[in-house]
Amino acid sequence: MLYHDQCFEPAPEVKEALRRLNLKEPWLFDERKIRLYHAHTLKSHGDLPYLDEIEEEKKTRADTSGLIPGYQLKQHH
Repeated sequence: MLYHDQCFEPAPEVKEALRRLNLKEPWLFDERKIRLYHAHTLKSHGDLPYLDEIEEEKKTRADTSGLIPGYQLKQHH
């Protein structure tokens, strides 16, 4: 096992929560595993479909209206 593999080991509380989720609602546990698999696959291929789309929308909105979203105001001062 590589050091990098150990860096992302979940906390004991998270492990216990996942264990309980698997016991009580296994379909939700499986859905979580599928989401993680898809996220890992997209990331490994360099695909960020929603983030790229959101960034483009933010840029277009700022360019056309000149309005800056509130969460970005601190970045511009």
